[in-house]
Amino acid sequence: MSITSLGSSTIYRRMKTGKFPKPKRLSEACVRWRESEIEKWICELPTTGGVSK
Repeated sequence: MSITSLGSSTIYRRMKTGKFPKPKRLSEACVRWRESEIEKWICELPTTGGVSK
């Protein structure tokens, strides 16, 4: 959540629609995401189309 600035509800909603990586289940009550998958997801986000300086 700290890397993406998204809340948990938003993350899980996007996972359901295939717009966010699925986590790896470590136990019944614990899931984690691979940092590399989150970084890849961030790189693939559409840009705002602004002009860079």
